[in-house]
Amino acid sequence: MARLEGAYAQINERLGALEQRLSSELRAVRNELSELRRELKGELSTGLGAVRTEIGAVRTEIGAVRTEIGAVRTEIGSVRVEIGSLRKQMSTQFSWLLTLILGSILIPLIRGFSQ
Repeated sequence: MARLEGAYAQINERLGALEQRLSSELRAVRNELSELRRELKGELSTGLGAVRTEIGAVRTEIGAVRTEIGAVRTEIGSVRVEIGSLRKQMSTQFSWLLTLILGSILIPLIRGFSQ
């Protein structure tokens, strides 16, 4: 019986030592996980800040492109107006030219018929 009690005491001591080592290892693992969490949060914050900055730059570029598009649209409108004016001017000049050509042909014919 004394042997069993001695063996039991040894087993208890070993289990106690194992429990202490496991609890200290568990604390170390928990501390390491907490440290990793803090590092990840810091890196995520830095990464998110960089992404936000880049998004802001892209928004600025989009605004500049929109402004350029507005300027191009305005320019296209003025070119359309100019083309319309040129068409009207060409039509007027064509009418005058046609009148002159027909007049230069018809006037001698009418004079010829009247004689």
